[in-house]
Amino acid sequence: SFMSMDELAEHFELNRLGKSPARHDAQQLLHWQHEAILNADAPLLIDWLGEELAAVPADERESFVNLVRGNINFPQDVRHWMDVLYTESLDYPAEALNWFKEVGHGYFDTALTALEQSPNDYKDFIAMLKSDSGFKGKQLFMTLRMALTGRASGPELAPLYELMSEAGKNERLSNAKKLAD
Repeated sequence: SFMSMDELAEHFELNRLGKSPARHDAQQLLHWQHEAILNADAPLLIDWLGEELAAVPADERESFVNLVRGNINFPQDVRHWMDVLYTESLDYPAEALNWFKEVGHGYFDTALTALEQSPNDYKDFIAMLKSDSGFKGKQLFMTLRMALTGRASGPELAPLYELMSEAGKNERLSNAKKLAD
């Protein structure tokens, strides 16, 4: 875990410093940047992200920051996730189109019905989608992730689903259905 400035000062020992010159390692810096974000509390991250969060409703900022913290390294990295959650449409990569075509319209019809019945409860939504579509595993989850986010990886689907508006989810699933041809 991270130490406070007081703890760092308490554990600092001048005689433990090496005499070799410091070496710049961008990967190591990026690693520690990511660790700092993972270990920071939400109010600190909200302050650090500043104007980048302007499009996120004030009452959703803490949930949003906690959702995306594992997927950002710099303030500008939140832009994609704001688009995912707060805009109507996405530009889907070719990989997403392949997933949509593989599962076909039936998957999206089932997803839209499940959304209608469980607009804010991911657990019920996914149970319904799984049982009624017949899909499971990667076909079930990767297709849903691609339809909702336009990416093959990202934040956990459950909190993302629950934070995203019902209209936004409906729009994404409907657009993915159109692209399943």
